[in-house]
Amino acid sequence: MKACQLVEKKRREQVNNVSITSMKIAIIGSGITGLCLAQWLSELAQVTIFDKARGVGGRLTTRYAEDFEFDHGAPFFAGHDPDFQQFCQTLESEGVIAPWCARFAEITDGQVTLTRQWSDDKPHYVGVPRMNSVAKHLVTGLNIQLNCHIAKIEKVSSQWQLYNKEAQALDTFDWVILTAPPPQSLALAPTLFDTKALPTMLPCFALMLGFDKPFDMLFDAALVRNSALSWIASGSSKPGRTSHSTLTCLASNAWAQAHLELPLEQISAELEQEASTLVGYPHPPSLKVCHRWRFANHPKRPKDSPTFLMNANEKMLMCGDSFVQGKVEGAYLSAKASFEALKQHL
Repeated sequence: MKACQLVEKKRREQVNNVSITSMKIAIIGSGITGLCLAQWLSELAQVTIFDKARGVGGRLTTRYAEDFEFDHGAPFFAGHDPDFQQFCQTLESEGVIAPWCARFAEITDGQVTLTRQWSDDKPHYVGVPRMNSVAKHLVTGLNIQLNCHIAKIEKVSSQWQLYNKEAQALDTFDWVILTAPPPQSLALAPTLFDTKALPTMLPCFALMLGFDKPFDMLFDAALVRNSALSWIASGSSKPGRTSHSTLTCLASNAWAQAHLELPLEQISAELEQEASTLVGYPHPPSLKVCHRWRFANHPKRPKDSPTFLMNANEKMLMCGDSFVQGKVEGAYLSAKASFEALKQHL
């Protein structure tokens, strides 16, 4: 069974007893949450995914610049949930992901305080040959409309009418599932959910550095503390990558919040200076690109926080990794919980 169709046995048995109906479901966003939900719900209804981007994946994405490639969203993923672990094992068996056995370090106040080798025993996965390979695999067989920015939804009789940013009316749907970051989802449905239950989102900047000549560092990936940066990783150290030397450096959420509206050129210069100090690369990068993630993560949430929000009367649901944790496993777990709840209403 392919990972894009993977649902635990008991869930599949329940689904097989129900034939696909004429019910239509719209999913806004093609990250892991949206893609998993679309695969599972396609057993029960007619599902269409809409995404404003040119490609699928959300933050499980790859940036192409000149001859370089960067995983500038999620740098890797791991998990503890048994269902998610099975999902990862299936993806690995199909060659879509592989463990990244990185030389890991922790840097505090500019000094390396810990080093260790990641191993297959507790795998840290990456997509191969690039991170967006995972989403491209999961979208197989799904009905998706890319470059389609849903700017408005409104109730027409008993269904939801979708409109793009050109104000053109699209199709109508019985259910709408919002998987974008809560502030963006809430803009489409400002009165249908309890805003007190929504997670507060924090920003991040991703600085991407490309080098013409290879060089070695003391680590492949580093968690950074007490710095403008929180993460530094060598893209070329990941399995299946090209020989080009690249670094992806993520700003800390606190630093990003304090500098959110500064010009990207200034952000890039300040973060690159910090990266140079911490890494000590022998020659300057030939390429420097900076990306602003306005909604990247959230403060630690209470254990009893909801993993999705549903308005069953209005047939709308909001979910995504931000409800659990800003990670791939969180996206999967939110999709899983949402699917279990939706089955009761389809």
